[in-house]
Amino acid sequence: MKVAKPLLRTSISLLVLLSLCYELALSRGHQVSLEKAKDIPFYDSNAHSRGSNDGDCWLQPYVDFHAAAVQSLRRAHCVPSLVYVCDKNCGGVGDRMSGIISAFYLAVALDRAFFIDYKSPFPLTETLIPKTVRWDYKVNRKCAAASSFRSKENEIFMVDSENPEKVLRRIEQLHESGTSTIRLHINRYYVGVLLWTAPSSSKHSERTRAAFESKMVRKLDVYCRDRNAIENTAGYTFSFAFTHLFDFASEVKDRALQMSQELALGADAEFIAVHIRLGGRPKQSNRVVGWVDPKRHEMEDAASFFDCADSKRRHTGTISRSSPIVLFSDNEEVKRAPIVAARSVRVVESTHISHTDRSWSFSKKSMRRGNIDTFAELYLMSRASCIVGSNSTYSGLASSLTFPPHACFSYFGNCTESRWDFWTETEPRVLRL
Repeated sequence: MKVAKPLLRTSISLLVLLSLCYELALSRGHQVSLEKAKDIPFYDSNAHSRGSNDGDCWLQPYVDFHAAAVQSLRRAHCVPSLVYVCDKNCGGVGDRMSGIISAFYLAVALDRAFFIDYKSPFPLTETLIPKTVRWDYKVNRKCAAASSFRSKENEIFMVDSENPEKVLRRIEQLHESGTSTIRLHINRYYVGVLLWTAPSSSKHSERTRAAFESKMVRKLDVYCRDRNAIENTAGYTFSFAFTHLFDFASEVKDRALQMSQELALGADAEFIAVHIRLGGRPKQSNRVVGWVDPKRHEMEDAASFFDCADSKRRHTGTISRSSPIVLFSDNEEVKRAPIVAARSVRVVESTHISHTDRSWSFSKKSMRRGNIDTFAELYLMSRASCIVGSNSTYSGLASSLTFPPHACFSYFGNCTESRWDFWTETEPRVLRL
């Protein structure tokens, strides 16, 4: 016993010393960038051409780079990262996904690891799970101290930004300064469109915009043998990113299956999806968590939506004329309108309707059910043979959840268009491309 006590004291001292050394190593590790971490293969934008002529030729090198970056973060090294942030006031589901895809392409273009910090109203992983990239890894905020900027100055707010040029300059400044972690709040896809847009006019004379413009196209020159074989339309690039980043959570898929059974749809049944977003102030009920939203359409517009769906059945050769029409809406009243029954339109009566950003309820349970149902309807809409969309990014998102993007998508006001590219038609206006 007399020998054991000194040994015990020595062991404890050694443990304390080792612990202190470890903490010191961690603190120093926070100052190590990805380029300086010897055990991390950096995503080399100067590499020789490789890969096939599809999107995988540039995606796979980035996936490998990202996996190495996560391993480095686990070893307490800071790596150049770009984090999409949604804590509050991020917009609806369509807006949020628009911002996420923009942030992803920005991360790829800047050779930064991409992560998502999505908390409101519920963690994103409750509805969407990682696929090819571990975007759900939590980046230590201490990594912001690896630059000369103060910790809060790495936050960039681009939600409903009226001056995207100014924000792009800020991103450029942070990136060039060596800021380890850039945290980006954004709700539109126009940055993603810019990165894939080839320079073509004098409108793009602003220096910062020129620095970002066509950055993804230039990456194809490095990683792809035949970049001309890759479509660079906004809809195509959005769809490509979404289908490689995300899979729907099992609870969402299970709920979508319940909805399809309620609609009397078979596993592979053809149907026409109609999305009518009325906006305004929906009437509160047991299955509606109310909100206030700008008005999008009138109740009387429902006839035009259904007429468009009918024309798809009659004039689209690949769709059976007996294919049912299924209505998705943010309004219970339109679901119960006489025209719905008169036109034999099917609806899901059990849907809990809420707005991801604007609804508020004392019941967390009702909010969560609304969140799951929002994504379940989105998943189900994307499986339709044709989609007739409304003035909403939710419609555009539904058309972009498969790859390649939905072949039969029309805006209700322009039904003659068989393939209406939502992102190409709406996003360039923001940057006046």
